[in-house]
Amino acid sequence: MSFASHYFDVLKVLRWPTIAVVVLVVTTFGVLYTRLPEPPASTSQDNAILPIWPRSVSKVPFDWSLFRGSGEPVPLGEPAFSKNFRFAGTFFLSSPSGTEIRKAVLSVVSEDRQAIASEGDEVAGATVLRIFTDRVVLKQGSEEAELWLSFGSHDSSGSDDDDGDDEGSATATANKSTFGERLGDNRWMLDRQLLMDYYTELLDSPERLLQVFDSLKPLYNANDKITGYRLGIEGEQEFFDAVGLRENDVVRKVNSLKMTSRTRAEFFIRQFAQSKLSAIVIDVEREGEPKRLVYQVR
Repeated sequence: MSFASHYFDVLKVLRWPTIAVVVLVVTTFGVLYTRLPEPPASTSQDNAILPIWPRSVSKVPFDWSLFRGSGEPVPLGEPAFSKNFRFAGTFFLSSPSGTEIRKAVLSVVSEDRQAIASEGDEVAGATVLRIFTDRVVLKQGSEEAELWLSFGSHDSSGSDDDDGDDEGSATATANKSTFGERLGDNRWMLDRQLLMDYYTELLDSPERLLQVFDSLKPLYNANDKITGYRLGIEGEQEFFDAVGLRENDVVRKVNSLKMTSRTRAEFFIRQFAQSKLSAIVIDVEREGEPKRLVYQVR
């Protein structure tokens, strides 16, 4: 008999005893483990600070929601001055050094306007202390308020930037658009996925994408510098209607940056695709009057 054959016969004989021993060991360990007493809680400084798992944030169902660990801020409540503000969202700008600067978009109810602010800026008597993706902290006097991003269809503040248009009195159902919902005359709530699907569709049809770009015609000053883009719709009428842009509107700024080149427009497209913004603010001239169009993106 070869050594291999003899070794195989030995393994067959020992197989079942070996399995029985393994099962016995595992069972015994399990019983002992469940009976082990829990160690007493330590009061030493080394063990005093334990990691805190983030609580879920039901107010903002973002794909990019912040996860918060130890040191999570305690809710600041709602002092009276906070009723004068509504937080619309955030976006990023690049500084000359290349670092990203976060900006907040705030609606000032009493003044019926939208403001773009950085940390440290003062808006309607309140100082912007901190800007997060989903909330902003304001301070007035000794009081602090924490405003959260909200995507409610219509809020009780009633500041819908009414400019007298007939559309302002339409119902929420009538305000539904191809890409989201119109919240007021100059405010929209847009669905990120619907917009991305539309953009992908345009990329697959280059002639349609070209019509969108060709609809925005550059305006030049005496020094041959671009000062904005006038809308002359050459295609994709449904898109421009859905976002509230009208024929002959002049786009001057997007998120506080002057529109002086197509490169800047492409910068915001990249930010949108990378989920780096939750608000878009477009400053336009309409029939010689300035208008600010605000889009919340969810």
